Amino acid sequence: MIERSSPELERLQRLLGIDLWRGIAAYAVILVHSGDRTWGVPVDDAATTFRLAFYFAVPFFLAAAFFFMVKKPEVGRSGQFWRSRVERLAIPYLMWSVFYVVLRSARAYLGAGVKAVKSYLDDPLALLFFGGASYHLYFLPLLFVGTLSILAVCWLDRRRSPLTFAGLSLVFLILSQLTFSSGNGFQLGAYVAFESLFSRGFGATTAQPFPIRLVLVCVAWLLRCLPYAFMAKALDRLLVEKGLAWVSRPRMALAGFFTFGVANALGSDLLPREVRALCMAFGLLVFSLSISRYLNRFSDLIVSVGRCSFGIYLAHPIVMNLVKPAISKLGLGLSDRVSIASMLWISLSSFVLSWLAVLMVAKVKPISKYVVGI
Repeated sequence: MIERSSPELERLQRLLGIDLWRGIAAYAVILVHSGDRTWGVPVDDAATTFRLAFYFAVPFFLAAAFFFMVKKPEVGRSGQFWRSRVERLAIPYLMWSVFYVVLRSARAYLGAGVKAVKSYLDDPLALLFFGGASYHLYFLPLLFVGTLSILAVCWLDRRRSPLTFAGLSLVFLILSQLTFSSGNGFQLGAYVAFESLFSRGFGATTAQPFPIRLVLVCVAWLLRCLPYAFMAKALDRLLVEKGLAWVSRPRMALAGFFTFGVANALGSDLLPREVRALCMAFGLLVFSLSISRYLNRFSDLIVSVGRCSFGIYLAHPIVMNLVKPAISKLGLGLSDRVSIASMLWISLSSFVLSWLAVLMVAKVKPISKYVVGI
């Protein structure tokens, strides 16, 4: 049995496998966003199928974030922990929200005048709290609110078995899936939650008052995050009991990747969405832990992409909107329709350029922590 203070467990602070898959997940987000219908051109069926294989990114980010949170002895109990959450999530969220509001308002004004700007700014609650400034920013307040689920983990963390935490994860996974299936989950774009329930209780209107809307979205986010928090604690307990050698066995790597691959291949048509997401996330997390000891040869590159993944995620829409017009000028027909080729061109170029941009911002130490998390 490994004690919490052992050097072996402390080495989890920098696991190369997780760094590697954080980078791959950041790329997956860019690829997904390079192939949707917002480009205003037809989308090939093959491109749609290909794109669906990369929806593991956000679930993996959640699993990795909670895995590192639950193994900290002071988690949820110290002011330092919550101060770090504000510095790493709330401040970057506010800074990037202001930046995207200014940028998109300017584009709207140049494109269609004052009316377009008013249309963009007509939901200040979404802009301020729910990531409405840009479609990808919702993940930061989701994770910040979801961090409150750590309190439930801490309250129960009295030498409970891994099976107890896995069981709690299953209970909340069922609740999360029922919330989503009934149309009451958080709706990105509309930036509301429990709309179906609210409509039945308060009449035909879906215009939720400000405090109710804020509370309902937070509840929906907590329900989504609780399965990840409890499953992360179950995995942490297993590591404490069995040691890192257990998870580093080849059969654990195969089991993790097999779980991820099957869940991804089956798709949401055969597996409930939340179940599929959790299986993909923790299958990849186990696989990441298993391969970490074999990646030392590439450690510098992997650590770089892992550390930059947060900044890449935040900055990629700007880079993508610069890359796409440039690629269209190559005359390869990549701008006529969304295809696998166009997605790969746009996503790979955007990923590399975003990575380079984050590395440059990281050199400006007074702001890099709050802009790109480095």
